[in-house]
Amino acid sequence: MDTNTEMDMVHLANSFWTAFMEREPELKELIFKRTQEDHQAVRDITDAIIDNLGFKGCVGILFGVDVRNGLMLTERKDYIELIITPLYQRKNKKLVLALYKAHTNYLPKYWSVIKYKFHQAANIESITVNYRDEDDPANVIEITKDDFSYFPILNAKESKLSIVLFINDEKSKYLIKKENYEINGETRDLWIPKDYGIYAVLDSAVGEYHLLNTLDKMEIYKESEEKGITERHPIKKIADVVTMIANNPMSNIHKCSRCNYPNTQTKLGICKCKKAYYCDAICQKAHRKLHKLNCL
Repeated sequence: MDTNTEMDMVHLANSFWTAFMEREPELKELIFKRTQEDHQAVRDITDAIIDNLGFKGCVGILFGVDVRNGLMLTERKDYIELIITPLYQRKNKKLVLALYKAHTNYLPKYWSVIKYKFHQAANIESITVNYRDEDDPANVIEITKDDFSYFPILNAKESKLSIVLFINDEKSKYLIKKENYEINGETRDLWIPKDYGIYAVLDSAVGEYHLLNTLDKMEIYKESEEKGITERHPIKKIADVVTMIANNPMSNIHKCSRCNYPNTQTKLGICKCKKAYYCDAICQKAHRKLHKLNCL
């Protein structure tokens, strides 16, 4: 896949939406059947388009119908949400942005496109990543939030958060591996993620956007490796730090007053009163009765 320039990205994005629109009537019909089997057929079709264009594994496409930001909203009935995910990889963000920018030239109005997966704060309470027991394949090993703790290193100037992540020793063999890296002329053995397991847990804690844009650097250790850090916090508390960063007076992050999607994931418009933001006319109309009490 040649994506070295902005022109390459634009070409790929236009090629994707052109191919997508050739199948759009079929995709719409399948989605509105609202069955698991038909939604799987939709994913198979879009996966094939991505594969044919040569960027399989670089982005993922997720769908929802009658929903917005993971919520069933009455005004969203018969509207389709399409989410473009960079699959936890920062190198894919530019392609996601190009796909997002190009979609308005192609899709009918009953489609809405979002960058990055939606996030609900309660996700961290229920997240489970499953692995097969290395010694007994019939046994399933469950990874949850309780297997992680962290220490924050805040860079307030750049609104970035680095973390030292600690993982339960017994569970760590499923999540991390050691590799040699040369840093400042010195070779070091570092723990790195084996797969997406760690990212899935962090995604459930802070959401995909903040995982790739607010979290800066991450050092990983087993729980038994003290590394001079005795102050450790439950992984779910990381959301508090990220929220503080997002709510910084210097931050440009705003949220739709109806569905809570931020402008990091979709383009927002501002009400004439300058007090409320909306991602589209549907959200604005649905929120009008409540907002008119404060709209000046």
